[in-house]
Amino acid sequence: MGKFFQIELCSPILRAAHCSHECEGGILPANRSKISANVSKLLSQGKYDKAMAEMARLVEDDPADHRTLLRMAETYAKMGRPIDAIQTYENVANQYTAEGFHMKAIAVYKQMLRVDTNLTSAHKALAEQYHALGMQKDCITHYEITASLLERGGRLREALAIFRRMVEQQPENIASRVKLADYLVQQRMKSDAVREYQAAAEYAQQSGLTDEYLMVAEKWWSVAPTNLNIGRNLGRLYLQRADPEKALGKLQQCFQQDPEDVETLPMVAEAFAALEQHNKAAAVYKELARVFQKKGMHADAKSSWRKVLEIIHDDKEAKEALGDDGEMFSGLPTVPEMPAMANSGIPEMLKEVDVFKTYGLQKKAVELMQEVVSLDPKNLSYHVRLYDLLHEVKDVHGLAGVLQKMIVLADVTQDGRKGEWQSELNTLKATLQEAQDDSVELEVALAADLPGSVNVQADQDIAPNVQVSVDEVLGQFKEGVKKSIEDDDAETHFELGIAYKEMGLFNEAKDAFHLASQSKEKEVDAHHMTAVVLMDEGDTEKAIMLFDAILQKPNLSSSQQGANWFQKGLCHQRLQQVDQAIAAFKSAADTGENIPGLQARIDLLSNALG
Repeated sequence: MGKFFQIELCSPILRAAHCSHECEGGILPANRSKISANVSKLLSQGKYDKAMAEMARLVEDDPADHRTLLRMAETYAKMGRPIDAIQTYENVANQYTAEGFHMKAIAVYKQMLRVDTNLTSAHKALAEQYHALGMQKDCITHYEITASLLERGGRLREALAIFRRMVEQQPENIASRVKLADYLVQQRMKSDAVREYQAAAEYAQQSGLTDEYLMVAEKWWSVAPTNLNIGRNLGRLYLQRADPEKALGKLQQCFQQDPEDVETLPMVAEAFAALEQHNKAAAVYKELARVFQKKGMHADAKSSWRKVLEIIHDDKEAKEALGDDGEMFSGLPTVPEMPAMANSGIPEMLKEVDVFKTYGLQKKAVELMQEVVSLDPKNLSYHVRLYDLLHEVKDVHGLAGVLQKMIVLADVTQDGRKGEWQSELNTLKATLQEAQDDSVELEVALAADLPGSVNVQADQDIAPNVQVSVDEVLGQFKEGVKKSIEDDDAETHFELGIAYKEMGLFNEAKDAFHLASQSKEKEVDAHHMTAVVLMDEGDTEKAIMLFDAILQKPNLSSSQQGANWFQKGLCHQRLQQVDQAIAAFKSAADTGENIPGLQARIDLLSNALG
């Protein structure tokens, strides 16, 4: 058996009994109890090697001794041998599964996750165990974790298979099908994604789940924007929900694709009428009447002309089209035209702007503030608020446009800030001109510096008709990079990734950071920048997963921990996950790094929670 398995027997009788039993291939029950007690004693003394030797005797005698195997696995973990611990746990779990003891197997797989929380095989096995027990909610939870871990590890085909399995096991689960479709979109498998969105939408519609249908249909239409049925359904439902603005957004897209669609036009008119933009509603009904006439549908055309006269009772064109039928509307007052939104709604919009700012959603705040300005374009204070927001998002072009309007209004109202704003506008214009000049110089310089490239002359007298395409120049530049920079030059690829990111070339930036991450020195920083690029692309959830993966790496510096916790907090804040955002920001603060505005951000979010 080996030196660890040799024991001294104190009497010839015991020695003979031992030899007799073990020769027959077993250990007496009394001796098993003694060995087990000795194991406990050795473990309490921290003598793990000797304890393992004794437990090995017991398992060799009885391979189905689950209790001892579990003690061995636990001891392996204490000895810092996680692989052996996991393998031993897995053997026990397999035995329990074969015997039909799924709850016991689940308990063992959970012990495996204490050794390695990101053990993909354990999460997958747990999902299958829960499925066998009919515990679908827990099953789906662990399948989702499995898919996330596979995706994070670049095992995309396996992740896709897990998403498909989730749908196969619960075909009526709309959330699972939508997650599969979302993943298919990410993998650019558009036709497959469309099928899954369609199936989820149809099930939601058949089940009368209107909220779920709207959510799915919005995603479905984003990948199938030419499907007018989806757009019309969305418009119809939003009208039923008294949300004519959303309805109009969808219906106008349908109208652009087919301006003569007789299903779309009545809903467009209805949306305008609900927004109290009656002249526009009448104009749409007129267009609908002309379409019906063109199609020979005269009764429907008359009905549309009557709709016009219900809104504008003295409309000559409608009266002529209807003849005597139009006289019944004579003398009735015309419905007054109202703005798309009464100014009384502006205070509520301004409150929403403040909410967006509180949660770090500056771009949404800008969009809503632009709506406010369009509703009351003569209100200087609203322009000033938009100006402040544009400063926050560093939208130089937007600032220039708003400043021009502010100067005009200041001239009318005799506002003393006009001179200050005029000076800033002049500076902005000069900056924009310089940036434009620099951009042209960069294109020429890049082309000139490439190996073997044609020299582009800037002198207009020499080449007056030469125009350099930015895409073409950048394409040549990237080819030059491939030839002149080795793949293992991590530092250069990292700097190049930053340059691409600043230029908005996100795919190129991620490729460069991927090459840089192959170096141990640059691995963490390159993955961090990849996650930041994902944030720029709007893929916030994937960015969170990458930040989580980075933060699990050992030996991170305090600055690396602080930066990744902070960016993770920003992701949660974007998703309006306030609790998670606060927790991440507090973890960033715990690193001791000096991150500007961090405490103020924590305080602001904490106050928002109340």
